[in-house]
Amino acid sequence: MKEFKSKRMFQSRSLEMLTRVHPGIAIIYNLTTSSSLLYMNYYFGFVTGIGKICGLAFLGYITWTVAEYFLHRFFFHIESTKHPILTKISHTVHGVHHEQPTDYKRMFMPPVPATLFMGLFFGLFYLIMGTSVFVFLPGFLTGYLSYAYTHFKIHQSKAPKKLKWLWTHHIKHHYQDETKAFGVSSPFWDIVFRTMPSKSAIKANKKMEEKEPNLIEDDE
Repeated sequence: MKEFKSKRMFQSRSLEMLTRVHPGIAIIYNLTTSSSLLYMNYYFGFVTGIGKICGLAFLGYITWTVAEYFLHRFFFHIESTKHPILTKISHTVHGVHHEQPTDYKRMFMPPVPATLFMGLFFGLFYLIMGTSVFVFLPGFLTGYLSYAYTHFKIHQSKAPKKLKWLWTHHIKHHYQDETKAFGVSSPFWDIVFRTMPSKSAIKANKKMEEKEPNLIEDDE
């Protein structure tokens, strides 16, 4: 893991502990939750037929990619004097990552807030589709896990040759233009909603030198 000096978010030790999680624990937690939901679907027979199950799970995955884009664009980057509370929440959830992009223990949502958000989404999707949520939500969570793991790898390791375009897409969001490139796991919705970053190469700047100097060598 890359070295970093982690920024403290809360004075309370208990609250501070809730802001961090090891990536391995977060991955196991999400996979366990998804597996449990799928097992409950199998046990109670809510959704049957392999085609329907795969279709609902895939729809959940695609729905996450939409949520990923809109949450990143319209919530994670709120900066408004009219909504100081929302701005504060946005900075707590995401702004700290821009200040310390290599803090790997804040790449995944910790179990306590993750459980709260899962409960919220479960309730919302249940109101929309009933017991189909037991298949749809695992697909949604798989989408989240794909996003979180991709994000983690981008800031923690050198880009594989075949995926350098994806690494570059996100790095441009950090160091070239924060109003572009909101998709992390895929640039698809950036293409659809015309928020693709400039095609010009990433140029070294002071912020990059301070936070992720290894990227300068990688992109030359």
